[in-house]
Amino acid sequence: MIDYSKYTREELIECLLNVDKERYPDNYNQIVKQISLIDQNITMQQPQPNSTPSSDEEIINAAFDKLNKNSTSWITKGILGILGAVLSIAVITSKSDAIYALAIIPVLLIHELGHLLAMKFFGYKNTGIFFIPFFGALTIGIPTNPSKKNDAIVSLAGPMTGIVSGLCIGLLFHYFHSKWLVYLTIYSFTLNLFNLLPVLPLDGGQFWDAIVTSRNYIASIVFKLICSAILLLLSIKLKTPIFALIGAALLARLYVEKIDRKVAADLQLSKTSIMNSDRETEFRRIILSYNRLIKNRNENKRIQMIANRSQMLYSNTLSDHPSWLFSAVTGGGYFLVVLMTILLTSVSYAIKRKYGM
Repeated sequence: MIDYSKYTREELIECLLNVDKERYPDNYNQIVKQISLIDQNITMQQPQPNSTPSSDEEIINAAFDKLNKNSTSWITKGILGILGAVLSIAVITSKSDAIYALAIIPVLLIHELGHLLAMKFFGYKNTGIFFIPFFGALTIGIPTNPSKKNDAIVSLAGPMTGIVSGLCIGLLFHYFHSKWLVYLTIYSFTLNLFNLLPVLPLDGGQFWDAIVTSRNYIASIVFKLICSAILLLLSIKLKTPIFALIGAALLARLYVEKIDRKVAADLQLSKTSIMNSDRETEFRRIILSYNRLIKNRNENKRIQMIANRSQMLYSNTLSDHPSWLFSAVTGGGYFLVVLMTILLTSVSYAIKRKYGM
């Protein structure tokens, strides 16, 4: 039997992540017991309630307050959304024809509205749409009932809404032979087809991550590494740094997810443990564990990161994976939609050439 009494808390967490619980239950239980003993000693050494709070306690309280902070007002979201749209139009018109900007913004908005409506349907809170110059647009929200099945549907809702709207606009062109309608149709199909590519952080990548790769940690790492490599190649091929930056952000997520795994192992988090505890107690436990691991940041960034990761870990732990039947059916539907969109894109370009637009 290994003597774990001389191990540091960080070393014990590493052991807990790597030990096989089924094959070596005695070792696993001994590690858990040793972590508990260290935590008890830390608790005994903490100042009494009537003493001055430590900086760590203040950070924990500040992070918990951020989690409970009221959502951003619709006025603020509206101002940010309009500002982002105006900047996006300015960037696009500086690079190309104004008709391109007047077509691409509605297409982006319809796509993001699809995500937003799906989020609203599943009860997400603090939702909003933001335009990001050079990158496009983004819909954000926090799930109140975390589920990978819901995540998969939300990720496809944007492209599906965009493709259906493209079909409707294409039918309008049959009656009104407008150049702008042709541009709208083409951009609706091409943008949403691009978003369906199975590469993170695009919607297609989010979909496959939700129904397949998120089930296994190693598979998730491999998928993110492949996606990062593809984004780097795209960046080199198109001679733009944007895709390389997105790929770098994706690699940074791997480091953050490693911290998440350490926290989950540290607290022995499971859906059952969270369901059997009240929300505040569980969040404070999670925040405390993150506070031990996240040190090399200034205080404001540290508090924000701790709050964000605590919310994400809490949601992911509660999140159920969809059945394999659901994954197979929706996966098959995904390929049919991609093939249909390729066909519709080809037809729309043929119409554009026919009318000399």
